[in-house]
Amino acid sequence: MSKAPAPTSAPTLQTLAAGLGLTIRRVSQLKTLGMDCSSLASAQEWRKRKSASGEISVDELRKARFHLIEEQRRKIEIENSVRRREFVPAGQAEEFGAAVGFVMKSMLLRMANDLPPTLEGLTAVTIGVKLREASDKILATFADELRRFATVTQNPDQK
Repeated sequence: MSKAPAPTSAPTLQTLAAGLGLTIRRVSQLKTLGMDCSSLASAQEWRKRKSASGEISVDELRKARFHLIEEQRRKIEIENSVRRREFVPAGQAEEFGAAVGFVMKSMLLRMANDLPPTLEGLTAVTIGVKLREASDKILATFADELRRFATVTQNPDQK
């Protein structure tokens, strides 16, 4: 009487991982997702079917994971640059530009309204002095705005 062949045992996760070129953890994840782990051949077939059905391939997952890690690295670099004050967020720069533009516009309009009556009848030299004084005042206001912006960017809570 001949004996029936002994059933072959399922390969270990380590064996499957080595045969599939994956980590043990990934094999365990795929097993949870329904991968047939009764043999290396059945596991390979399951992965081929999943890949052929349009589901994401292992290579695509690796690429996506690498891309995500790279994006996270870039985000951290930018955050660190902001902390070191090497970079100003666009919103802050736009806010500053709008504030400076408003101040400059109002100062120039005021100068255009205020100067003509005060310049009437003056000599060219005196007109030049008055224009220089008005321009210096505008530039001093601009410098004050720059200092204020630098203070705000150094201490954001001090707006």
